[in-house]
Amino acid sequence: MTKVMDISGMGGGYERACHNMIYKWLKATKENTFEEIFPNGKLDDKFDKLFSKLVERINPSGAMWGASLSHFSFIKKQGTQAWLKKGEELDRIIDIPRLRILVCGER
Repeated sequence: MTKVMDISGMGGGYERACHNMIYKWLKATKENTFEEIFPNGKLDDKFDKLFSKLVERINPSGAMWGASLSHFSFIKKQGTQAWLKKGEELDRIIDIPRLRILVCGER
C-alpha cells in the first residue's frame, strides 16, 4: 500500500484513475520544470496535448482532469513531501495499492 492524498473523495477505481493520471504526467515531465509546464500560470498547449494523449485510455471526466491537474501542479511546484504534508493537515491521507507516484514525484 502507498500513502497518498485523496483527490476525488470518490474512492475505488475513480480515485485510482486520478492517481494514475498524475503518475503518467509526472513520469512524462520528469525533466520539465513547473514554469515550463505552466507558463504564466496556465497549462501550456504542448503539455495539454501530451497529457490528453497519455490519459486517453482512462477517458477522464472534466472533474477528474481538473482535480488531477490541480494536484499535479502542486506536486510539480512544491514536491511530493509537501503534497503529503498538506494531505495530513487536511486529514485526507489514504492508502492505495501499488501506486508508484511517490517514486516518480520526488525531487
